[in-house]
Amino acid sequence: MTEEEFNNRLKMYVLIRKDILTDVQCGVQAAHAIQEYNNNHPDCEKLKSWAHDHKTLIFLEANEKQLDAYKELPLKHASFYESDLNDMETAVAFEPMTHLQGAETFSKLKLI
Repeated sequence: MTEEEFNNRLKMYVLIRKDILTDVQCGVQAAHAIQEYNNNHPDCEKLKSWAHDHKTLIFLEANEKQLDAYKELPLKHASFYESDLNDMETAVAFEPMTHLQGAETFSKLKLI
C-alpha cells in the first residue's frame, strides 16, 4: 500500500470514557456507539464504504468535557448512553474519515 493509499483509507474514530470504564468495557461501549451511528445514519455513503472496504477502528480516550467539545464539530456522530451507569454517555462514534482528517481532528487525544 502506498502512503497516499494509506492516508486516504477511511477509519472510524470512537471517543470513549476511559476515565470511568475498564479496558473491556471500553471495547463494549465503542461497539454500542458504532451501532448507534449505524442506526442514526444508515444512508451515510462514507459508512457504507468504510464497512465494505476499510473496517479500521480507532479508539481514543476522552473525558466528558472532551466528548462535549468534539460533538460540537461539524461531523456526523452518535453517542451511546449506558443504562447500567445511570444513562451516562460512555462513547461517541464519528463518521468515517481519512487517516489524515482523523489525525488532524483528534490529534490531542490518546489511543486506547
